[in-house]
Amino acid sequence: MRSGSLLPWGWLRLPSMTGTLTKVSGINANNKEVELPSEMNGRKVVKIGNEVFRDNEFITKVILPDTITTIAIRASDGCSNLTEVVLPNGFVSIGEWTFANCTALRSVDLGNLMEISDLVFNFTKSETLTIYCAESEKPDGWDVNWSKANGGVKVEVVWDFNSAAGMHRNNGNKNRYS
Repeated sequence: MRSGSLLPWGWLRLPSMTGTLTKVSGINANNKEVELPSEMNGRKVVKIGNEVFRDNEFITKVILPDTITTIAIRASDGCSNLTEVVLPNGFVSIGEWTFANCTALRSVDLGNLMEISDLVFNFTKSETLTIYCAESEKPDGWDVNWSKANGGVKVEVVWDFNSAAGMHRNNGNKNRYS
């Protein structure tokens, strides 16, 4: 059983046949950890649209279903209390500035993410941001500026991480970026 609160469908908007979640409301001090559904009204949720969680001051953790493969531009930009993100296996891409200005962000499990845009972690301001990735090294689809995080943030990447087991498969192959 996951710890997040499954949001009622009335607080979610999936307006088209594309499976893109375009609006989330109702996140407050009572439900800071949010679990998104894998489908709504018989349609699979596959993408989090632009700015869906932007500037939400309550959200601390988002649990994404395995059906979601993409997070669009600025989806979580400015979520000042977001501390942890775990992406599902099979996740494909993260858009620009997705976690920008998430000043409490401490760890992100990217799974086997193949595409990541630039400035995803810009202005996170955490002292250290730890990124966990199932890949053994940086995939070719990661933008050259993916790890740019202004404000002196040290971005540490733990490669070859097995999130299901919660351990490093290679005894912690780490790289630091700043």
